[in-house]
Amino acid sequence: MIPLIATYPRTTSVIILCYSLNKKEMITLDTQPKIPKNVEHTNSSENTAKEYESLVQQEDEHIERLKTCTKLIWDALAIISQKASVLHMETVKEAADHLHIMELDLRRELFKVRLKKSILANKMKQTQA
Repeated sequence: MIPLIATYPRTTSVIILCYSLNKKEMITLDTQPKIPKNVEHTNSSENTAKEYESLVQQEDEHIERLKTCTKLIWDALAIISQKASVLHMETVKEAADHLHIMELDLRRELFKVRLKKSILANKMKQTQA
């Protein structure tokens, strides 16, 4: 037997095709177990709950990162206001711009997580009804 492995996008199944040189036939083995409908629904609900919990944790992490970045920006502005005369202004502006860009990126990521979380919350409500 010569195994050929094929995976299909958007699925978790892996199909193993075995070609027998002696019998000149193909054998297909699906590695994804067949799940009864009632078990599939339970697993789907559990997966959705786990995904929601993961999004809550991601949201908390993004909030902490955003707080830290905001604090760094305020600290940098305080240092600039006190010592601007002895600092290289182009470097100061560039560093401040990088902090600001990072803050915007974090806000965008936080928004994406919150959007996913809201969509998932709606999906969870609809499956409960």
